[in-house]
Amino acid sequence: MVGGEKHLIMAFQIETKRLLIRKPDDQDLVHFRKWLSDPELARFVGGVRSEEHILRTFQHISKNWQEWGFGTAMLIWKDSGDVVGSCGINKIEVEGQTEYDLGYLIIQNYWGMGLATESAQAILDYAVKTLKINRVTAWPSQNNKPSVRVAEKLGFKFEKTISKTHAGAILNDMSLYIWRNG
Repeated sequence: MVGGEKHLIMAFQIETKRLLIRKPDDQDLVHFRKWLSDPELARFVGGVRSEEHILRTFQHISKNWQEWGFGTAMLIWKDSGDVVGSCGINKIEVEGQTEYDLGYLIIQNYWGMGLATESAQAILDYAVKTLKINRVTAWPSQNNKPSVRVAEKLGFKFEKTISKTHAGAILNDMSLYIWRNG
């Protein structure tokens, strides 16, 4: 556990100008089901997933929160209360090294509004101030130009291109970006 902050799990909520960012609950499985079965959204995260795979992914998200006190969080549009995506930091293994990985997903109706940048900046701030994390990775697909731009706007620097496995899916031509505090 980073920084001994596991006790913050129950109280986790971040507010930005337009979003509430909160820990997922069991009711949020429906959103992951919808997102990971949508070809347009899923094409950058290994493609459309089976029901079994979606359940494993959601269980993994819940396990991350239980074990580490942080993970993928839900993005709620404050004006309507609608869930508009997810964003969070997760521990992953990359080439034998533990990394803290930033991921973000915004549903299509909210693309182009800067919500990925807004939520990811808030999560990075939380990672530094609360979790005491000083190095974060991001893995945008080379084909996902908006996601690459988000990483670059946040100060991530391109490191290299590799293929990796994420949640059981092989992701080819992923760009490793690294952000360092300070």
